[in-house]
Amino acid sequence: MTHSKNCCDSPSVAAIVTGAYLRDLRHRAGLTLEEVAASLSISASTLSRAERGHRTARPDIPAIVAARLGQRPAAIMREMRSLHHGGDWHHAVDLSGRPLERLRAVQACARSARVWITYVWPAALTSPAEHRRLVDAYKAMDVRPPALLAGHQPPPEDDQLPAGTLTVLIEDSLLARAGQTEQLAHVLALAEERRITLRVVPIQAGITVPAPLTELHLPHSATLHVTEDHVVTYLSGPDTRWLKTGLDSAEAAALPHQQGLDAVRRVVADGPRAYDITTQRICSETEFG
Repeated sequence: MTHSKNCCDSPSVAAIVTGAYLRDLRHRAGLTLEEVAASLSISASTLSRAERGHRTARPDIPAIVAARLGQRPAAIMREMRSLHHGGDWHHAVDLSGRPLERLRAVQACARSARVWITYVWPAALTSPAEHRRLVDAYKAMDVRPPALLAGHQPPPEDDQLPAGTLTVLIEDSLLARAGQTEQLAHVLALAEERRITLRVVPIQAGITVPAPLTELHLPHSATLHVTEDHVVTYLSGPDTRWLKTGLDSAEAAALPHQQGLDAVRRVVADGPRAYDITTQRICSETEFG
């Protein structure tokens, strides 16, 4: 595949994800850029470029940094190669054994994000109870859970959410589905404790973007769009305009913030029958009592 100069001069999606992962490892080790760079006999600016995903950094830097931080260099390089599977500069599929570690690292450095949810919850917003239910369902079918549900996934932590503001767009069909109360209560608790805006989108809006879809605005690179299924897929560049348009449409069609919040609270308290998706209104006690 031939790329234009501008395309090659911009960070690849895989390099952005790997860089964010290295920065996350360094932060968890409590080390500064200068400390790690000095121990590797490189400049802090070179290490900074590697963490931002710039191609001008030496290709062996990620493995060297990983070794300094107690990780196996070979494993890091293998994971970097797996991120390039089937993609180009604007497309990467994470086929590594620990996709959620990289996903968490990228989300943690986002300055803002939007999440679109219809029937599947993204990893960062999935409650521990819902995660256990999904794993048990796979085990009951004698099927190995996909990597996104593997046992290494910790319960949702504060640093799995974006560092900046987060807008959660939920299609209102979720409010009318049985079995979602516990998960909705979890997200409602996050919305009340964190910088989260919770918006409910009427199913009649006809939004057709993939779900769950997360739009991440990173400080030093292009916006990433992340989809989660059995693998994590990262996309950026001009081909993602339709994803942004879909999210813009969902946000424009969403109920007013307070109305949506009240609907979620009522469903958590009284169950799915408390919300009428036909009229987008909360049912009264007499209507469902």
